[in-house]
Amino acid sequence: MINLQPLSYSHHNHIKIITRHGSEFGEAVHTAPVQLNELENMCAQTPVCFMKNTETGQFGLYAILGFNEGENLFLNNDQWLLDYIPLQFRCQPFAFALAPEQQTHATSAQCISINIHSKRISTTEGEALFNEDGTPTSYLNGIQNSLAHIARAAHPTQLFIETLVTNNLVEAATIAITFNNGETFNYKGLYTINLDKLEEITHAARVEPLEQLHINPHHALLTQLEQQHYLAPITWLTQSIGNFQKLISLKNANINKAE
Repeated sequence: MINLQPLSYSHHNHIKIITRHGSEFGEAVHTAPVQLNELENMCAQTPVCFMKNTETGQFGLYAILGFNEGENLFLNNDQWLLDYIPLQFRCQPFAFALAPEQQTHATSAQCISINIHSKRISTTEGEALFNEDGTPTSYLNGIQNSLAHIARAAHPTQLFIETLVTNNLVEAATIAITFNNGETFNYKGLYTINLDKLEEITHAARVEPLEQLHINPHHALLTQLEQQHYLAPITWLTQSIGNFQKLISLKNANINKAE
């Protein structure tokens, strides 16, 4: 259960935050949202795919951490098997208390909400939020910076996704897996880069006569992707699909332990 309260020294100066990891802190999840400014780090470690919000139909970027609900194969008891942990987990149990359009320039502790029902909250152990003079501790300053990092990336991330979707560069993925015990799994609801469309665009842009480039829609789109610095993220996303083999290996290892 989530109960967000605006963070303040007067109400929360006694609170400490437990920073260790574990399923009890909401980290046993099979997907995690990823922002554009952390995409390179996540794609180097996990599969990252597009998924649709079931309520709005809007696409988002998600790191794939497991195959089933509540399964995080990159979490081993209280240790992450990743060098880079998604910002979503590092910011718990905090969130911005402002509307999205106000978040970009927000920096003060008064702009932060805290989930007072989080299991990370303690009065006896963990990181303090405020110094005796009421100023934020270095820990809370770090949280503010991470939340600002998320806020700044929200619009660029959505613009990146919308550009790819509008230009048919996103397609539904078919991922069928057979584990060591013979169990089969079909991962549904995932979308990846449409490699055929990407190749069509890049090939047409390469072979079109120079005098026609100004009217070539493929060249115009490729130029747009280059100018918006989207080609690198597209490459990272494409290469990240190879990390499904890492997920499969972790799953098989768990299966072997259980047998």
